[in-house]
Amino acid sequence: MKEFPLELNLKKSITFASSGNASENHVVELKLKNTTKEKQAVKVKCTSNDLFKIAPPVSVIKAGESLSVTLTYNGNKPYPDDNKHYFVIYSLTATTDEAPRKLFSNDKDKKTENIRLFVFFKKDDGDEKDTNKKDENKDEKKDDKKDDKKEEEKDDKKEDKKEDKKEDKKEDKK
Repeated sequence: MKEFPLELNLKKSITFASSGNASENHVVELKLKNTTKEKQAVKVKCTSNDLFKIAPPVSVIKAGESLSVTLTYNGNKPYPDDNKHYFVIYSLTATTDEAPRKLFSNDKDKKTENIRLFVFFKKDDGDEKDTNKKDENKDEKKDDKKDDKKEEEKDDKKEDKKEDKKEDKKEDKK
């Protein structure tokens, strides 16, 4: 595979850093520079459209020019594991003036170059505390469920004993 024709401001990964409010969207700007002498069609994709938004997802970069792509993480979702998700940047030499989506769909010879950037999350202390609180709440709920189960078992045993006593009394009367 030949060298990727675009220069990126992010080398091997993308890090979404929290700004203190875990529920707000986290934005990273990806800058792509066309280092070739030909225009390049560019497409950016991600592993989860529920978690990430890309603007613009498809474009054309003229020779020597740059493009800024906004990558947004939906802060309303819980943080996934690091290195689980990634973005892929596809590049294809644009030989015609067709729309970039059409260029990619017509790429029968598979001349597309691509690079993959894995996603990491930098959580501040407030977010980690929230995570710890959630874990503590889960543990408390588990303990509560165990206690409830024990109480139900005790109640069942008591009811069984009462029924046994009633049956014994009925048999004694006969």
